[in-house]
Amino acid sequence: MQPIFTSMFIAMALTGLVSAADGANPPTSGAATQAAATRAAVTRAGEAPIRAAVKRLNATATVDSIRTTPIPGIQEVSVGGQILYFTADGKHLIQGTILDTTSRRNLTEAALGAARAVEMKKVTAQDVISFAPANKAKHVVRVFTDVDCGYCRKLHSEVKQYNALGIEIQYLAFPRAGVPSESSRKL
Repeated sequence: MQPIFTSMFIAMALTGLVSAADGANPPTSGAATQAAATRAAVTRAGEAPIRAAVKRLNATATVDSIRTTPIPGIQEVSVGGQILYFTADGKHLIQGTILDTTSRRNLTEAALGAARAVEMKKVTAQDVISFAPANKAKHVVRVFTDVDCGYCRKLHSEVKQYNALGIEIQYLAFPRAGVPSESSRKL
């Protein structure tokens, strides 16, 4: 995935990853579906100011979807796997997380979870390096890996143990230093 705007948006992407790793309740597929179903799509005419604002910020960016939020006048905009918030007139961009204080749900993480699920469904056998058990796998775990990551190497040293338990490990390349970098060349 290519960067959409500038490095300030990287922090937003990392926030989604960190909050999931920190033990936030990641959305179940039902919760993500419910969140998507409860937010109405913005009409095409109402999308124009937001689409224009995205193009002003980055002419190559593509808006994946625009949805209303529970906050009047604020639209949730999915751009290249990132969730951004714009005022309906497109004049203001808000970077951050929307939390429902009543239900204690992270609405931004629910939207990101739904988008991630869509992207993961696009992964094919040609996109992964797979280490499968001798018999039919009971479970499949997909791991974003970097050859220069010590934790990734530790996991790889234990692959045979996971295979013995009936777990297939599928690696997806993820050079943490970005492309181009020494790690990306190695991958």
